[in-house]
Amino acid sequence: MSIITKHLEIHETPPTSEDIAFLSTVMCQVGLPRSEVVEREFFRRSGDAWLMVQAGAIDEGGGPVMQPLPYGPIPRLAIAWLSTYALRNDTREIPVGRSAAEFLRNIGSDDGDTRRHHMLAKQLKSLTACRIQMGFRGITHNPAPMISSLVTFTKGKRGKQRIVWPGVLYMSEEYFKTLQNGATPLDRRAMSALRGSSLCLDIYCFLANRLHRISGKPIVLHWKTLHEQFGQEYGGSSGIKNFKRKFKVAIKSVLAVYPQAKAKIIEGGLQIGSSPPPIAYRTKSIKSK
Repeated sequence: MSIITKHLEIHETPPTSEDIAFLSTVMCQVGLPRSEVVEREFFRRSGDAWLMVQAGAIDEGGGPVMQPLPYGPIPRLAIAWLSTYALRNDTREIPVGRSAAEFLRNIGSDDGDTRRHHMLAKQLKSLTACRIQMGFRGITHNPAPMISSLVTFTKGKRGKQRIVWPGVLYMSEEYFKTLQNGATPLDRRAMSALRGSSLCLDIYCFLANRLHRISGKPIVLHWKTLHEQFGQEYGGSSGIKNFKRKFKVAIKSVLAVYPQAKAKIIEGGLQIGSSPPPIAYRTKSIKSK
């Protein structure tokens, strides 16, 4: 479904309970890597919030196998869906469907391309293996790992690996607590529309968490600040210039599916003002009936 179609739907139709997703407040401010990272460790900071992710290993039947860091849109969408299910049902045991295709449909990222099924399995293994630290204003959370148990591979004939969809995974208790202590409500329709871009998803989650907290006059986020938060992948002498070009394109898509947002590009960067959140906060009513 196109951005324009989603814009009309979101603008004209209030969200139902099924349209609401939740994500850790810290992860709305500092996201995972957007592209593949060669290093075994990743650090991102935005103001008082910071995130550190360390790659780990997973046993595929023949001993430990080093896993890369999770990256891209799929783990972002997966984390939001897993967090939403856990909060709604007050449980750390989460069924992930009967197949990769079903799980991709659940997270709004199935376009019929079977290559995404293999990417999903890869990213879930990376999430299972990685260790995460999150911090905000003097408080450090150590929900490592985010997922405490997941089986994705087993040995087939002649020692070959065949994919076995896990059916159930278990969220770590520490990460579950961070959700209970602070989760930002998001519109799943918007996230589905932005599913092809990690940058768009990160900007959307940031604005959803930040804009309604602004009081008084609008704030200007200068390009240097925006680059530090959203553009770590853009380095070198032309880094900020290339980032500005990508950001200006991405913000248009984000604002199309977050029509309440008071944000606009100005000469020095991005001006943001007090705005209603995309989903009204109703934290006492998040459990499914």
